[in-house]
Amino acid sequence: MKQDCHFYNGMQKVRYLYRYFFDWQEFFHFADDRGKIVAMFAVEEPHIQKWDKDYLQGFSSMVDGFCWGH
Repeated sequence: MKQDCHFYNGMQKVRYLYRYFFDWQEFFHFADDRGKIVAMFAVEEPHIQKWDKDYLQGFSSMVDGFCWGH
């Protein structure tokens, strides 16, 4: 996995990006500005659609924890 924070307008706006890799290939990523998990392969799409909103909310909460260190 790889997590990144991209800051815009100085430090006023942040974009959190979580990317999941296996064997050097990206399988899915979550970008908080899009608010959804995106599958990189069609075969992964059914699995990602099954994930509930709590799982998505967990990713969304990472913006504060990872990017701002709260």
